[in-house]
Amino acid sequence: MTLSYQQSRVLETRSAVLTTFVVALLAYLCLWGVLRYVADAAELSPLLRQLLFKGSLAALAMAGWLLTGRSYVQMGIARARPGSARLRWYAIAALSMGIGSMLGVALHIEHPAAAGMSPLQMIAVLWLFGSAAEELFTRGFAQSMMIAAAGERWKSLVIVLSAALFSAMHLPILISGVGIAGSLIVLGSTFLLGTVAACARACTGSVSHAIGVHIVGNMAAVPFGAMALAIQDWLTH
Repeated sequence: MTLSYQQSRVLETRSAVLTTFVVALLAYLCLWGVLRYVADAAELSPLLRQLLFKGSLAALAMAGWLLTGRSYVQMGIARARPGSARLRWYAIAALSMGIGSMLGVALHIEHPAAAGMSPLQMIAVLWLFGSAAEELFTRGFAQSMMIAAAGERWKSLVIVLSAALFSAMHLPILISGVGIAGSLIVLGSTFLLGTVAACARACTGSVSHAIGVHIVGNMAAVPFGAMALAIQDWLTH
């Protein structure tokens, strides 16, 4: 059966978007594998490992976009459209990561990225620098490439794939010793956070609010985790 022109365009669009998703994920996993080998060989501290990886991830996003020949404004490095921000994005981000933190406390799971780092280092490297680097790659580079391939008509598909990419970027946690339950908590909470950040990128035309909701989500894990510890202590005494 011969496909119509419209059907062919739909298949081409889906193929282009899915190809972008797969290429971005493979690029991330390759970068993670190479840098993990380098960090292990150099016996880098947890702080230096995170700086190396997040910095390389941001550089990969910026260099990759530069090769497309497009403006960085199209990547989302621009001011958000006036009146486009939504407070609910930040609330949902805080709840998704906060609930994930509470479940982690209940199961006695510590996020491997935070191990061996001081509170100040966590704030500066994981919450601020790390959030910005991850958003530049997922919402800045990958989501913008998918938008360019698909157009506004496929915005919902792009948002779902952008969130799935962000969640899949946490797959290496499977070998970190947190177990299946811990991995599912991280993958689930990061998918929700990724969905909110992807919506923020799509609605505002900028990565600024995507970075903002990411930072708020990470920060919310602390008070929610502390609340879970307090409840746990109350129940056991």
